[in-house]
Parts: sequence; C-alpha cells; structure tokens
Amino acid sequence: MEQSLKTAHVSLLKVIVKSFSPMDNMAVLGIFYESNKSKQITRTTKLGDANVLALQLMNELIISEKNNVLEFDGESLIDVEVVVENEQKTRAMLIDFFRTLHSKAQKIKNNKSSSGYLDLIRNLQRTELRLYDQQD
Repeated sequence: MEQSLKTAHVSLLKVIVKSFSPMDNMAVLGIFYESNKSKQITRTTKLGDANVLALQLMNELIISEKNNVLEFDGESLIDVEVVVENEQKTRAMLIDFFRTLHSKAQKIKNNKSSSGYLDLIRNLQRTELRLYDQQD
C-alpha cells in the first residue's frame, strides 16, 4: 500500500537566551516556532561556529516537529516532511544571531576587571532574535 508523504510547515518566530554560563560558554535558548499552533523547545548550546549552530538549531526544530506530527496508521508510522518557511533567510538570521552571541561571550571572557562583568552577562542574556513580529 503506497502512502503519500505528509508535509508540515514550520515558521521560526524567535530565539531568546534564557541563561548563559561564562565558565562553560553555554547558553540555554528558548526557541519559539509555529506549526498550526505556537510551540516552544529549549536547547542548551555551547557557543562556537555560527554556521554549525544555525544548522543544528534548524535540524533540532525539524526533528522536534517531525516527532510531534508522526502518525501511526495501524501498520506503520507515516513519515512527515518538515519544511522550514523562509529557510535561507531564517538560516542567515540565525547565523548573525549566533555570531552576536559569540562576540558578546568573547567580551565576557576577555574582561579583566570585575567592573561591568555582570552587565556584560546581563547584556548577553537579553539577546534575542525575532524573525516575525507576533500580532496580538
């Protein structure tokens, strides 16, 4: 029995920094997206290559949504193709976001005085990426 592939469309709405550990260079990210309804996942990320981090985040988003919409037809799982809306623009914006985070983390790492240290951390933790303005 041949089955048609189901397609799910995902729009990444925003990514926020929930917390940051300068010792580990790790950020906990809140990732907000929409696929028929608003959803959120949390990801812990070690800051580094912005291109790799952007691809990893997008892949995690796809896998998360795929797992959410998989269906069982009684015999087998029906596979789902997940399409990220505006994929190129989303990837470019994520790369820029991760570069900004990495730059802010480097400022924290290179800071030699306690003066302003907490402000640098707070500044990084306020960093967010909004891809689409949500109309309320």
